[in-house]
Amino acid sequence: MFKRNVAIYTILILCINLILWPNLQLLKYSSDELQVIFLDIGQGDAMLIKTPQNNYGLIDSGPNNNIINALGKYIPSYVSTLDFVILTHPDKDHVEGFIELSKRFKINNLFINKIYKDNGLVTSLKESLEVNRIKQLSLFSVNDFTYDGLNFEIIWPNNNRDLKFLDSNDTSISLLIEYKNLGILTLGDISDTFEESLLEKLKDKDIDILKVSHHGSKTSSSEKFIASIKPKISIISASKDNNYGHPAESVVETLSKSGSLIYKTYENGSIKSIYDGSNLIINEENTTR
Repeated sequence: MFKRNVAIYTILILCINLILWPNLQLLKYSSDELQVIFLDIGQGDAMLIKTPQNNYGLIDSGPNNNIINALGKYIPSYVSTLDFVILTHPDKDHVEGFIELSKRFKINNLFINKIYKDNGLVTSLKESLEVNRIKQLSLFSVNDFTYDGLNFEIIWPNNNRDLKFLDSNDTSISLLIEYKNLGILTLGDISDTFEESLLEKLKDKDIDILKVSHHGSKTSSSEKFIASIKPKISIISASKDNNYGHPAESVVETLSKSGSLIYKTYENGSIKSIYDGSNLIINEENTTR
């Protein structure tokens, strides 16, 4: 009888732990810590944010369905919601993964600029938004917002600019994310012409981490721009031996000359930054590839 009771109690305790474990984990890891992971998803962009309140957001979703496996390494299986997704512009290497993503996760808020492209991918994207009833908001320079202690300053596109006459890359949502004393600048794929038009807004801003525009293309990251913002750390998201020659040697040289520490997803794998309010730590997934 005693052994049977012990067995019953053991099973009950295991069941209770299984039920409470996710909530206990959420309580355990709630802190001042911000995590931003620049995901290795091939030739594209995807940037995962885990807020100090243990909520998740995503900026861009990369090509194909690579995003699903990449997120699986950083989001626990019991998490089924992304509080926000920002799609910088409707190019395949930034948004294609969103279609599968929207089937796997509940997405509370989608931020996107107005889509002027008209092709099969954009049609699928719009259908996904409708089928999954995803709430969306167009982001322009007047739509700054805060979330879980993070300040999102939208520095491009300008709400007075008619985007339909611009190249898709130059419609990219560009934003400065600030948390306490940390500043992260992400630019989508905008070209150097528009980067330099942002310098007035970025004046006197500390850029600790720069997600380099357009995967390090030679059409972005001018010497003037990089010398002005002086990023301490630069992240280049691209695939190895890609067909576009990303990153351009001239861009890498410009970043090096500025004194920036450079990480590349095709060399370092996913790049995880952890900021506790005082210290910034960069963890590379893989430094041997």
